Amino acid sequence: MAYLKIIKNGIASTIQDNGRFFFRESGIPVSGAFDKLSAQFANILLKNKVNTPVMEFFFSGPIIQFDVDVFVSVTGANINVYIDDNAYRSGGVYLIKSGSILNLSKFKGGRVGYLAIRGTWDIELIYGSSSTYTPCKLGGLSGRYLKCNDTLIINPNEYDIKKNILNKKIFDVAYFLKLNMNLIPFVKGLDWDKFEKKITNMFLSQVMEIDKESSRMGLRLKTINMYHEVERKHSIGVDEGIIQLPKNGLPIILMADGQITGGYPIIGFVPKYALSILSQINIGQKFKFELISLEKAKKNNKKMLQGIKKFKKNYNLKYANS
Repeated sequence: MAYLKIIKNGIASTIQDNGRFFFRESGIPVSGAFDKLSAQFANILLKNKVNTPVMEFFFSGPIIQFDVDVFVSVTGANINVYIDDNAYRSGGVYLIKSGSILNLSKFKGGRVGYLAIRGTWDIELIYGSSSTYTPCKLGGLSGRYLKCNDTLIINPNEYDIKKNILNKKIFDVAYFLKLNMNLIPFVKGLDWDKFEKKITNMFLSQVMEIDKESSRMGLRLKTINMYHEVERKHSIGVDEGIIQLPKNGLPIILMADGQITGGYPIIGFVPKYALSILSQINIGQKFKFELISLEKAKKNNKKMLQGIKKFKKNYNLKYANS
């Protein structure tokens, strides 16, 4: 039996995977990784199954000791990866020797990071997922944030990766998506045409800023209050990426732990391909929205999926043999 021990827990560290599907009608959100693309690539770099659990952490990652040799990857935010006294850039694959300490506490940019291991975690499936949903204490380690002195059982697998690629940056989410963090694309929402022109013009022109009250449930935005009189008579189903505009005129973007239904007017939505960049925007960081067509959003979503497929093919040919 092999395990890792949490020496320092970092901030909001949990176990996540792609999420739990098919239970929204029971009031259980999909949850899963906050930045699903970065979490997916953490497993791609190790040739794990795509839904293998990963460790997620915000703003400052954990310090971990391993009792076994294991290959790991670190993706998401721009993080200094310290293995004992050696420092590396995140976005690559690293060999951790038994007894060594991995320190992911120093973020250089971005919001959320991911740690994957080559192998599997001994984490129970709840409603088909290992993802932690803290409001209902579901999944992960007893449905809670990781704490100091927690031990997690892992099952490392062998990995035949070319040695000259170890400890090198291989993947960067912004470079992969070729998106600008200062300009987030969105598509008009169901209620866009109900808003006065001055409100939609403000939405397009105003600088937005991530508020400190944001969470895995949603990103609250600070900007000029766009007061309005638009109302919804009934709540409707909502999903990750939906942009709500409450009466106070301050937008909310629903994220991984977002609720199942909502009654606030929907001014727009961020397409799937841009959610990863959005999830890495830090508290206080400023950006604007860029209006795109639904057709362009669909095209770019498809382009992202094709890019993942191409990356996996090239990566397996160039770097990973097993």
